[in-house]
Amino acid sequence: MSITIIINNIEIPVVLASLKVNDEKSTFSNKLSINKSSHPFLITENEATVKALGPRSIQSENKTFTDVLFVNDNKIFQAELIMRGYAEGSRRCDIRYTNEVYPHLKRKIASYFSDIAIDGTTPQSYITQSENDFLDTAWQGYAENIISKKFPETDFNFPSLKYPAKFGAEIKSDDNWFRYNGEINHKIDGVLSLNSKTATAVINQNVVVPFYYLLSPIYKVFRDELGYTISGTFVEDEAIKKTMLYHKETNLIEITQPDGAEGDWFTVFRQHLTINASRFLPNKTVAQYLNDLKNSRNLNFDINMWLKYLYILRVKYLYILP
Repeated sequence: MSITIIINNIEIPVVLASLKVNDEKSTFSNKLSINKSSHPFLITENEATVKALGPRSIQSENKTFTDVLFVNDNKIFQAELIMRGYAEGSRRCDIRYTNEVYPHLKRKIASYFSDIAIDGTTPQSYITQSENDFLDTAWQGYAENIISKKFPETDFNFPSLKYPAKFGAEIKSDDNWFRYNGEINHKIDGVLSLNSKTATAVINQNVVVPFYYLLSPIYKVFRDELGYTISGTFVEDEAIKKTMLYHKETNLIEITQPDGAEGDWFTVFRQHLTINASRFLPNKTVAQYLNDLKNSRNLNFDINMWLKYLYILRVKYLYILP
């Protein structure tokens, strides 16, 4: 193990035998804890020590230095060093450190995705009902531009999913969804079908919703936010690139009869014109999401903070027969 501590751009002479570092058992632990040395360690008293920490003084005891880099092999951490006291020819210190990845582990994955107004206006919060009817034809052109793309060109897509019982096993003729075609994101010649309304009838036939790719949260955090290069057998698997995160949400807004309106009312369901990412992504922190992937897919995550690389590999077991 190679350890270097740098304070104010000065490398201080650490007595390595005195420094014991506790490694996190879980790479993506979601517990609010900071790695730290298990007990105070020693720094040799010399010119570099004085230049970095100042002269020996009783007033310096328990002084905290915040401009500290802690380098442990290929991992670089922002750190705090605390002066605990003095010994003959050395100083007793403690170090607390964290890294650039750690703050992101506590954030929800949806927080890395922007809400998108597919008609080019300002994104709006989702509502389930409205008295104000509107046109949702913008969905057809928007989705048509997305459907031909693959991950990582796009974070989500609009796959057609068979779901005949979405609104019940047996839909009666007087039900609003009697003409439902039994498919999520139903398309005709590659174009999404939309629900329609006339003066005498409605045709509620489709549910339009995005599905995010399994890998998109990882790329959002490590590639887009932290500037890492991502590689490995898992992320390079073509089947994994196509895998999506399933959900049961809809983007439907029921257009209800306005107060005071007279005559027969035919209820049409429009498609909300904003993609609110938090509605279609798992309600998990980055740590929870990565740990779930790690455990369910038998993966190994190797984060090289020095080179800014993230390697995600499938773990292969060697079985030895008796």
